[in-house]
Amino acid sequence: MFDQSSLLWKPLFSLEEADIVVLGVPYEGGVTARKGTVNAPKAVRKWFKDYWTFDIDRKEDFTDKKIVDLGDVRIGKSFRETAINVSKAVDFIQEKNKDAKILILGGDHSITSLFTNPLEVRSFLVLDAHFDLLDNFNG
Repeated sequence: MFDQSSLLWKPLFSLEEADIVVLGVPYEGGVTARKGTVNAPKAVRKWFKDYWTFDIDRKEDFTDKKIVDLGDVRIGKSFRETAINVSKAVDFIQEKNKDAKILILGGDHSITSLFTNPLEVRSFLVLDAHFDLLDNFNG
């Protein structure tokens, strides 16, 4: 279900005791222009490993949080197969720890819909490194 070759560090805690569960979804089947979102989960993990320690808004040190990275969901040959794999991953996480927050590292925008309904998400934050919202690009 999970490809753990993407992990930059081994989990220090069990899934059952985690406060935050990190889950990568390196899917880019919905990308119509420049490819590369498939590399995002690994790049974000590297950034977190080097810089993620403090939440300014809540004034909390993340080193006090039990963070478990499960790796990346295995991507199917189609969006439907990927959706099934994501659904299984979410079910697995919720069976083991219904109180954990899930931090999703994508992939293209199409994966958002795979999490909003099963997790009953009322709000979420999307960080987008693409230039698709610029008024002008390359002249």
